[in-house]
Amino acid sequence: MFRRRRKSREIEFSFDSFLDVVANVVGIILRLILIAWVGARSYKVVVPTPTPELTQEEIAEIPDPQDPLAPELERQRRELAETQAKLLEQLKEWQKTQQDSTLTAEELSRLTGRMSEIESNRKAFEEITQKEAEYLRRAALSSEEIRERSKRAIEEIEALRKAPPSKKSLRYRTPVSHELQTEELLFECRGGRISFIDYGKFKSEIDAVIRDGDKLRDSDRYTGVTEPAGAFRLRYTLEVEGYPRQIGISWEVEPMAVARGETLEQALAPDSEFRRITESVEPKITAITICVYPDSFPLYRKLRDYLFERDLVVAGRPLPEGVPIAADRRGTHSRGQ
Repeated sequence: MFRRRRKSREIEFSFDSFLDVVANVVGIILRLILIAWVGARSYKVVVPTPTPELTQEEIAEIPDPQDPLAPELERQRRELAETQAKLLEQLKEWQKTQQDSTLTAEELSRLTGRMSEIESNRKAFEEITQKEAEYLRRAALSSEEIRERSKRAIEEIEALRKAPPSKKSLRYRTPVSHELQTEELLFECRGGRISFIDYGKFKSEIDAVIRDGDKLRDSDRYTGVTEPAGAFRLRYTLEVEGYPRQIGISWEVEPMAVARGETLEQALAPDSEFRRITESVEPKITAITICVYPDSFPLYRKLRDYLFERDLVVAGRPLPEGVPIAADRRGTHSRGQ
């Protein structure tokens, strides 16, 4: 059996309930008004009692209050006055001592100057005495001693005339040169310094590019830059010519550092880079090429003479200022002595 649901109805407004709410609010307001009125009735204002005014005679008769710290303050004032007096006496004594020390310093400076003057006079007197003693000693030489010395001198001169002349042979390389056909080490001589250019390392890197062949597969010309070695790197150009294909190499040395190389003293030192490199090569199969600029010819000559003493072949390449160290596939070979 199904029950029918009743429809929900809205709450209807009740006027009685509204009047109850209004009555409660009015009652609360009236209660608050009564509480305020009762509190106002019970509040009393307290008025302070005015202080009676005293006459001049009464004020004069009032005794001064005694300060309990007055005796202590008086004692401290006395001690302060005594301390000030002692400080004044000590200040006067210090000023007197300062004046005495100033006078003593002036007297000491005067005595020091006098001693310096006496010392300089003493040195001058000793010099004069030594000169007079030397003069007297020379004057005391007898004529016999003078003749004996003259005789010995004549004998020595005659012996030198009769002695055979001494000859010293000088070794120097002939100016005739020839093309280098051996292993070559490259140096830069510039700014009064000698720098090593590791061309062997650069050449190995270029040979690796040529063996690889990828750079020249699509073009007959390739330009590249090697990795830095020391203070330099190499910018090179590979060109394929003729048939069968031949590869020509042109290169230029690029400095990587402004301050580079060793001076003459540093280069000739036992642990220098120049001596380490040049003393590790075989003279018969290795030659030294030095690219020298106008400001370093004196350095070049001394290093060349040093290498000549070790029987090394030296090739000098003079370069004008501003011209880089370079080589062209159509250029000439270095010539050594």
